[in-house]
Amino acid sequence: MLPANASPFLEHRWLSALETSGCVGPTTSWLPLYVVVRDGDDPAVVGAAPLYVERFGDGDFLGDDAIEMGAMTHGLAYVPKLVVGVPFMPVPGPRFLVAPGRDAQAVRESLAAALADALRATGAPSAHLQLGLRDEVDALRAHGFVERLGCQYHWHRGRQRNFADYLDSLDAKRRRSVKQEMAALEREGIRIETLRDQAVTPELARDAAELNHSLFRHYGSEPWLSADLFAEVARTMPDRLELVHAYAKGDATPVGAAINATRGGRMYGRYWGWRRQVRFLHFAVCYYHPIRDCLARGLDAFEPGAGGDHKRVRGLEPTPTWSAHWVRDARLARAFERFLAVERPLVAEHLGRSDLARPPGEPRPPSG
Repeated sequence: MLPANASPFLEHRWLSALETSGCVGPTTSWLPLYVVVRDGDDPAVVGAAPLYVERFGDGDFLGDDAIEMGAMTHGLAYVPKLVVGVPFMPVPGPRFLVAPGRDAQAVRESLAAALADALRATGAPSAHLQLGLRDEVDALRAHGFVERLGCQYHWHRGRQRNFADYLDSLDAKRRRSVKQEMAALEREGIRIETLRDQAVTPELARDAAELNHSLFRHYGSEPWLSADLFAEVARTMPDRLELVHAYAKGDATPVGAAINATRGGRMYGRYWGWRRQVRFLHFAVCYYHPIRDCLARGLDAFEPGAGGDHKRVRGLEPTPTWSAHWVRDARLARAFERFLAVERPLVAEHLGRSDLARPPGEPRPPSG
């Protein structure tokens, strides 16, 4: 049922590991409430969606903190939310899963109706489809959801065939900076390598996760995903998980590491951490090395997660993302819609996509 363009984080193995490791469940802010659709009395599942009750508004990457804070300030209900997506994971892709051979539009409409039924059954103050496909957003618009345009930065192979082509795609100033950063790491004797398949052991995955946790705590926050989760997926998903290790000269213990994943010709960069700070190491481990690896392996795209405009100057392109939102309180819903009306043309301008400046169905102003 999982389409080729789905991320590895939507696989049953990942979603199951979230539960078995205790990252989601009754004692956390995320409670699984999966939706399935069957065709009449046929027991076979024709559609499914990863739905969660998110009780504390934490780790959804919906970018609605201002709305949530405003609701709290004025005593309006906004949480708990119903969220269709993967907890703690800002990865775009399909959210309404359709069994092969089924009418995709009909199944999407059934899943959208099921989400509307869940809203009525739970009385949830808001519901959100996180980083889905535009066809899925369209199905939800019929149930009162509003569309939100977003932006992430992704690297796409295009005509690039090797790392020299990647460097040539950058402007002269950035190309010179990248070469200088890489040369500085070489002078320090830094070596970077990728471990995959059977080389990714639960123990090494746990170590990499703990490096990431130390970075979280360095900046005064607590990690959402436990080391137990990564140890589990190293056991159950060795074909997806990869570890990027950076070693200082003469040191057998990684000075820095990242946990990445691959599926369907795409690499997903995640969970960087360091044992000690080394200048430029983050850029090498989290951007240059994965892009070089994608080029060597024939992968088409690299998604390094949510983040800011600094990725653009490193050759990652602004890419549109799609979400859908519904708010029960009419006053809060109006405020949300006013915010989206202001935000959307700004995001479209940043994307360089004037055709996306208005939501679907909104008429264009008369010309002349």
